Amino acid sequence: MRLRTVILTSTFLSSVSAAGLVVAALTLSACGAAPAKAPSGDTGSGTTNSSQANALGDLDPCTTLSSGEAAQLGAEGPGTRRDVAGSQGCRWDTPEGLLAVSLHPDRALDKLNVSGEQVEDTSLNGRKAKLVRPNEQDGSCELLVEVTASTSAGISGTTDDMNNETACQLAQKAAPFVEAKLPR
Repeated sequence: MRLRTVILTSTFLSSVSAAGLVVAALTLSACGAAPAKAPSGDTGSGTTNSSQANALGDLDPCTTLSSGEAAQLGAEGPGTRRDVAGSQGCRWDTPEGLLAVSLHPDRALDKLNVSGEQVEDTSLNGRKAKLVRPNEQDGSCELLVEVTASTSAGISGTTDDMNNETACQLAQKAAPFVEAKLPR
């Protein structure tokens, strides 16, 4: 079976110690995913009020796509839960590769480390968002979305053909379904 690369925002690891990075890398490798690069500089930490911190508290990332929506995207079977370094995640296999949703209950959109990547400021149904493409053709792309001032979500696509644009199209097709289930 060919390993699939999952774009995982390096902010997953922004508050993890050096030893934690090794554990996270091993965990990601065991899941068939490539670890994100370690962040430089900003730790992404900050103070949040409890209502913002709990905005994503009860949301299961695997419920951000209904079975019908997942089928429209070509997903094969139900989502599989994958939590990494304080972020809750779910992934679905698709004919193109992989679709993943990550919820960042303690990371604001502007605190996510996307340095070194191609970042396009955009919006999704009135929410601030960033479309993040790697500088290299590795078949991945992520749309990061603001949920509250201190929380965010990511919708990422990864393709077997190593085409970043195809990965972005997959993430962007899934984004409206996911966004509709995010708290306001």
